[in-house]
Amino acid sequence: MRKPRMKDPSGIGDKLRQLIFAQGYTAITAAAALGTTSGYLYDVFLETAGLSPALAAKLRRLGIDGRALYLEQASNKLARYEAKEAQIQAANERLCRAG
Repeated sequence: MRKPRMKDPSGIGDKLRQLIFAQGYTAITAAAALGTTSGYLYDVFLETAGLSPALAAKLRRLGIDGRALYLEQASNKLARYEAKEAQIQAANERLCRAG
């Protein structure tokens, strides 16, 4: 059974896939070099799993700045959270005015 994509994909999976392939690795050779499974790497590519801090740190082995990707993922997540919080705040204000 296929895992569902994350609710709000950040695009990190596509960026990571492009960077790995640009370095001349396949998903299988990259997974072996990173000490992870190709299944997990594909999950990150498809964004059914987020980029973990451990994998981000290991990406340096491939010449990729995983820290920047991880921080971008976290920043996108925070931006989505703040946008949703603003929507809730606006709804609360409307309810208080109508009440």
